[in-house]
Amino acid sequence: MGKPPKLKRPSSVPPRDELPSQPPLGGGVSGSGSPTNAVDGEADEHAGSNWASPHDELFKTTFESIEAATSLLRSALPASIARRLDWSTLELQPTEQVDRHLDKRYGDLVFRVQLADNPRQVFIDVVLEHQSTPERTMPLRMLGFIVRRTEALWRASKQSTIPIVLPVVLYQGRSGRPTPWRHPTRFSELLDADEETLAAFRPYIPDFEFVLDDLPAQSDEELFKRQLTEAALVVLWLLRNVGLDDARLIQIMQQDQSIFGSLRRLAEQSSEGHGSLVAIYTYLYRTIDVSDETIHHLAQALGNAAEEAEMTAAQRLIEQGIAKGIAKGMAKGMAKGMAKGMAEGRAQGAAAVLERQIARRFGSIDEVTRARLAQASSEQLEVWSDRILFASGLEELFSE
Repeated sequence: MGKPPKLKRPSSVPPRDELPSQPPLGGGVSGSGSPTNAVDGEADEHAGSNWASPHDELFKTTFESIEAATSLLRSALPASIARRLDWSTLELQPTEQVDRHLDKRYGDLVFRVQLADNPRQVFIDVVLEHQSTPERTMPLRMLGFIVRRTEALWRASKQSTIPIVLPVVLYQGRSGRPTPWRHPTRFSELLDADEETLAAFRPYIPDFEFVLDDLPAQSDEELFKRQLTEAALVVLWLLRNVGLDDARLIQIMQQDQSIFGSLRRLAEQSSEGHGSLVAIYTYLYRTIDVSDETIHHLAQALGNAAEEAEMTAAQRLIEQGIAKGIAKGMAKGMAKGMAKGMAEGRAQGAAAVLERQIARRFGSIDEVTRARLAQASSEQLEVWSDRILFASGLEELFSE
């Protein structure tokens, strides 16, 4: 395999910053509203945006897999619940059927599973929420989701009973600050009442506790003891450790036999392993501040399958940059003329592709060459794109 393409991380995606979260009120889990938290002054990563953070994207890509989701939920739920579920029946539910706003969120997954050894088909709906930042009002957010999900199930079933809705929160912790969850997990803990008052009102107020999978509270040893798929294990480990020390993170992935072994076994898997590795390398490119070569060397150490996945991830990010270039060019074209704007966009895209080809063919690309590509006309870029196939060096490539 060749050297990695010189990858410019898309400027539309912040490498490590979280997007603010919507509040628990005014739409609940997936409603619109101002990204504020009146209790803590803290913000979470989802609010008012339909754009996935790198953490959410990795989470959802990984745990949409039934096998990975089963391993996560089975190891996160209390044993008294996990053993009552028939895990062979676990199914991912379309989120647009859960809540009309939920398809605009990226941190939620909803599953349906049957109770085991039950003469009737009794279903449990499991809401799996990914949370990057702490939020004191999480029980209120989850209550909003439970209410809307329950209403939807009632309308759909037209029966006298409805399934249990079980909320599960996977908490990864803030990047670089792996502090365990220190906020309520029970709804009644948010209420302004002493124990004696709560005891008196308990029959008349709603109360529940969500299941918390607190990654910062788990050591690597504890994480590796969980019965997880290789993809689930690597992803949870990354979510838990990303942001602490980027160079050290890659070094550990190369030298620690536990995580390196999981990555290697993942690379040995067929199509599912390839897809998981593509998601993992996309996440690394988007979140950690090391050279592209450093990430590429990790892939090389894992073998050809991992290297191909890393190249695929880099190519997709480059293509996203091309799409942005075309859109930017077309926007300019609204003022200068649509035809000219589209030409500018295509030129930016062609320059990005040629830059990658030069890096792969000749090993690197300097700033002078990069500037030359950025200033080239569409006609020049087209000539050079044909010539890159046989040129022996930059001098031959750019010869008149």
